[in-house]
Amino acid sequence: MSEVFNGPIKDKTVILHLDAAIPRDVQQAIMAQKALQDSPHATQTLGVNKTWWFDQHDQTVMSGNTVVHLVLFLADPSKYLKSLWVNWEPKNLLFFSLAHQYSSNILTNDALTKVEKLAFIGNVRHETFGKLNTMCVFTFLPFTSGTPILLGEWNSRKFNEWGELFTNRFTTFEGYQFELATWPIDKPFLYMTNSSGINRKVGVSVEMLDALTPVLNFTYTMITSPPDLKWGVIENDSWRGLLGLINQNEKNFTVNSLHLTADRNEDFDSILPYLIEDFKAFIPFPEARTEYLIVLQPFHPLVWVVIAATFIVALAFMTLQGPGQKTGVADTCLYLLRGLFAQSLPAHPRQQRMFISVWYLCCLVLGAAYTCNLIAIFTSPRYPQRIDTLQQLADSDYR
Repeated sequence: MSEVFNGPIKDKTVILHLDAAIPRDVQQAIMAQKALQDSPHATQTLGVNKTWWFDQHDQTVMSGNTVVHLVLFLADPSKYLKSLWVNWEPKNLLFFSLAHQYSSNILTNDALTKVEKLAFIGNVRHETFGKLNTMCVFTFLPFTSGTPILLGEWNSRKFNEWGELFTNRFTTFEGYQFELATWPIDKPFLYMTNSSGINRKVGVSVEMLDALTPVLNFTYTMITSPPDLKWGVIENDSWRGLLGLINQNEKNFTVNSLHLTADRNEDFDSILPYLIEDFKAFIPFPEARTEYLIVLQPFHPLVWVVIAATFIVALAFMTLQGPGQKTGVADTCLYLLRGLFAQSLPAHPRQQRMFISVWYLCCLVLGAAYTCNLIAIFTSPRYPQRIDTLQQLADSDYR
């Protein structure tokens, strides 16, 4: 046992299941081993801690990939295997026989068919490898033969690594025929098609199966619909539909596209999703805003204030400057506006020409800036802000 703890299951978490038939002094000797004490482990007695021990621990942790369930037994532990699977669902399981001789046929028990990594270490009384009373290592390949397979005589150097003790039990399916629970109304994954008068099941799932069958060496059969025409629901505390056929071991698995729910995820294993659907909300595209004062947008309000103030100052200056062609405030106002609207100016007295030149230059710059900005506004109309967040949608008028 020390060689096992220091070798293939080193750095693993060990759940040690002790047979109640093992003498007390032997149990104490097992628990006193330094290799066991140095490993993270928990201990329970087969057939004694039937309920409360399981309730105190997280099942998902106890059935993790780094957890090894080690069953040390003296008497036949077969009657405990079903309880072991139901409560623990171990992925890695190692049997260690303390009896002088015990058959490795325990590995063929139906309760162990779903265990991923399975091994048996026990004493063989008959002559093996030219020796008597030899500690040997066995495993069971469920699709290869009906009897356990001898991996070799126990040797700490040979079985020092994890993969050497726990071999792959599912390399191929050796021509096994799987019975699938299917309902071919599930485009594009599984559906019926009629070609030359022959109905065939086609789709993405069928193409995947056909690609896997020659590699993993298996065949399959499909049904056309579940008897109750349901996908998979719980009724009266039992599964119905496609998933009900699988739960009751009438079918092996399904290749239909089923949404994962909390109940389905708890009772069934699923592959990694190869389709992820997303959902979107559509709202009308916002129309461009109708701007009634669009002629004022080319300039900032402060710029308009400065222009108005400058015009008033220019009007007062022209009015108070002295004799000229414009005799009244109205005439002077209209005269100054000609420059803002890019109109030509008539001749003017010499004493006011310098001022008119400066004013007209300012009007030329303002007119060009205003015209360019106004063209840009008409070219790229403004739209209301679009809804980008859930908060904006909640604050909107869409109900």
